[in-house]
Amino acid sequence: SDLGGTLSLWGTFYYGQPAAESSTGVEILNRAGQVVGPRISEKDWCHGAMEGTLIVKQADGATVTYNFDGTASTRQASCKPFFTRLSEEKLAALEKTRFRRARGPFGDGAQNFVLSPYRTLAVDRTKIALGTALYIPSARGVGITLPDNSSAIHDGYFFAGDVGGAIKDNHVDFFLGVSLRNPFPFVKSKDSETFEVREVLNAGTRQFLRGLHEL
Repeated sequence: SDLGGTLSLWGTFYYGQPAAESSTGVEILNRAGQVVGPRISEKDWCHGAMEGTLIVKQADGATVTYNFDGTASTRQASCKPFFTRLSEEKLAALEKTRFRRARGPFGDGAQNFVLSPYRTLAVDRTKIALGTALYIPSARGVGITLPDNSSAIHDGYFFAGDVGGAIKDNHVDFFLGVSLRNPFPFVKSKDSETFEVREVLNAGTRQFLRGLHEL
């Protein structure tokens, strides 16, 4: 009675690109061309542009998170060495990425939600409403490594708190925090590899998941 109808979805994953301040490299600029963050390596900048989130450890030890803030008219980096299969059109867009400082420690989602590692799903909002709580049976019991390097066992519950330009129809994207390794064996990054998802109706569970995505 705590679960609603069943959906058949397929998944990919994304993360906040970790980076460290560098005396050389690429500056973090906003759409107005203002410097909003320190220089980081070109590789980290390009991967952050691809993922949409940068999590930068500054020279003073502080960690600051930046989110995708659209594109500008000029390229800022050369990302071809890191994404050799990307079309010229997509490469040009990537290299024009600009950032803004995020509200959430792991980045910002959609509709004023913040990202939560191993909880947030980016969805097609025409298929799954933002704010929907979801249960994925295949995720229950999967071991995960949290951002503080502690281990945990996933309970299978997720929250639709983000969107993405490539996330369409029954495609969802799992946010992994700062981990670059996908722990979920059912997430194959292929639209032919689907898994079962149930909407969560229990009010307490829904409120708990929403609370992880609000400041």
